[in-house]
Amino acid sequence: MNRRTFLTGAAVLAAGAALPVDAEAAHLPSRRMINIYNPHTEERMKALYYADGVYSRNAALEFSHLLRDWRMNQTRMMHPYLMDIITVLHLTFRVPEVVIYSGYRTPWTNSHLEGAAKNSLHMKGLAVDVHLPGVDTLAVARALRSAIPGGVGYYPHSKFVHFDLGGHRSWVG
Repeated sequence: MNRRTFLTGAAVLAAGAALPVDAEAAHLPSRRMINIYNPHTEERMKALYYADGVYSRNAALEFSHLLRDWRMNQTRMMHPYLMDIITVLHLTFRVPEVVIYSGYRTPWTNSHLEGAAKNSLHMKGLAVDVHLPGVDTLAVARALRSAIPGGVGYYPHSKFVHFDLGGHRSWVG
């Protein structure tokens, strides 16, 4: 990770933007753990990422590294609120681990993926494609639509659901 990426990440962590998930309504604990797996790299992350009202910089960096563009091996700082949304999925469906199929994508990778949006929020570190083992993807998409004000993409013939921190919208792919 280069200095610019790190500084961008630090700015994101310090930003006072409204949380995209109503932490109180979602019953998010004051100490939050994340447990994720990236099947492309076979890497796992299990870490405390939020405590005492602060996101852990180390956890945010580790999260961003795990969600890097594995095809190009490039990292971009992912928005830490994405971890909160994953936590909502953990708590809602009581799954021990969330599988991450896609996080950050370089413009090159994005342009070579069939069906990827030209200005995908994956390229800005604001989107994730997830799979919850043993959970119906439609149920995951419905839960996300009711929990977050961002975008939710449901792909009935795939194992994943897309969510992002963009404007409120939903689609079936």
